[in-house]
Amino acid sequence: MEGEKVKILVIEDNPEDIALMQRELSRHHFDIDFAISGEEGLRSLKEKGYDVVVADYAMPEMTGLDVLDRMKKENYDIPLVIMTGSGSERIAVEAMKKGAYDYLVKSFDSGWLEIFPSIIQNSIERYKMIKEKERAEEELRRTLYQLEKAQDQLKELAITDDLTKLYNRRQFFNQLKQEIRRAKRLDDPLSLIILDIDDFKPYNDRYGHLEGDAVLKKLAEVIKDNIRQIDSAYRYGGEEFAVILPVTKIQDGVIVAERIRKAFEEIEFTPKVSEDRVDQVHKAVSIGIAELRPDYELRDLVRHADDAMYEAKRRGKNRVFVNGSQHG
Repeated sequence: MEGEKVKILVIEDNPEDIALMQRELSRHHFDIDFAISGEEGLRSLKEKGYDVVVADYAMPEMTGLDVLDRMKKENYDIPLVIMTGSGSERIAVEAMKKGAYDYLVKSFDSGWLEIFPSIIQNSIERYKMIKEKERAEEELRRTLYQLEKAQDQLKELAITDDLTKLYNRRQFFNQLKQEIRRAKRLDDPLSLIILDIDDFKPYNDRYGHLEGDAVLKKLAEVIKDNIRQIDSAYRYGGEEFAVILPVTKIQDGVIVAERIRKAFEEIEFTPKVSEDRVDQVHKAVSIGIAELRPDYELRDLVRHADDAMYEAKRRGKNRVFVNGSQHG
């Protein structure tokens, strides 16, 4: 506060002590206001800004500790010093526990008037140090939170396909490994869907990669809209997708697969052919589905779902194939 006077509010009901403090403190770089009661002091706090409050402990209607409690309740963030004519250690301990910054005994034996200015300065410096520590701790918490959030985002990017925002192939194998382990341990069913967009390459060649990307993103949306929260969807390859269905028997998996197939089949794409013409195109998917068996490992489950998907293509596309039976 270099260049500025320290603003002090002294709450004291003894006229003699007020006169002594006025004479002593006025010789220092202080701007002092006095109040003769706690209520009067609190009113002054509302009207003016102070750097420190000094309150006498023993006042008739409101003690210095009562003033401290009211300041905390009304969110006054100002250091307070308690002073008293009694040198009770109990009062000092109680005052410091409640949040007083210092304690002063008004005794001529202690030379209280001489040390009063240093008590005030020390309280202000301690207040500054506490606030600086709080700011540093808050900044550290904010930095740690931002770092943690950035790490989460990096982890998410590492397992997410950039175009479709579904999980990527690496995460597919990691998650499927875990789901197989869990299903075998709990003796739960587990089904796997693999689907591929029919005739995607000719579409890409005719209309370009941007239109092809639009089809991939739309299929990703359709899949997400037609599975449960416990299910998980992946971009398995270029135009291949996979869905892991925990706690799902194959007949229930077929229902999910058919729901995805029909929803995607109903979408009309309008790729641009020339400046004045667009085509109306409906795309379709071939879907294979397999259920985990006790003797299956990861590669077995993937192979059976993949084989079923290729069988769906061989049998005419735009259909679901599972365990030697076709649907759709």
